[in-house]
Amino acid sequence: GTRVELVSYIVFGVSMFLLYMASTLYHSVPKHKVFLKKMDHSSIFLLIAGTYTPVALIAIGGTAGWTLVGIEWGLAVIGIILKQFFVYRFKRTSLLVYIGMGWLIIFVFKPVIAYLTIKGVLVLLAGGLSYTIGTYFYKNKNIPYNHAIWHVFVMGGSLFMFLAIYYFL
Repeated sequence: GTRVELVSYIVFGVSMFLLYMASTLYHSVPKHKVFLKKMDHSSIFLLIAGTYTPVALIAIGGTAGWTLVGIEWGLAVIGIILKQFFVYRFKRTSLLVYIGMGWLIIFVFKPVIAYLTIKGVLVLLAGGLSYTIGTYFYKNKNIPYNHAIWHVFVMGGSLFMFLAIYYFL
């Protein structure tokens, strides 16, 4: 592949690694809970932008692809900065920003369909739906084991995104 392809795959892989590392540390080291919560929530922004990087640069490409990457990473930087100051506030807004960032692709979906084929699009869609449906459980604390269920949906979303990128990009 090209250098852009290689770098975009690395960005995706590193962002996924950072998400799971931050999440594991946050859930297993209570001594540094506040700091690790900031890292955990910030890494969500990294993973969304990191997942978009190969999709935008390879499947979309050109000005539209680079614009989408710029928007995603710009939103990620803003989100990460805000999380450092307001990790316990604006929870609903944060959730909506995560979901909005994840679904920005609907505005440039035609080249993605053309590049990935319907199979690839369905795998990508399954990933997005898994993450999005999972937020229902994350948000609803009255559901038994809601947080564990949320993490199952996140792992499913990650798996589908990995498969879409690995097999179709």
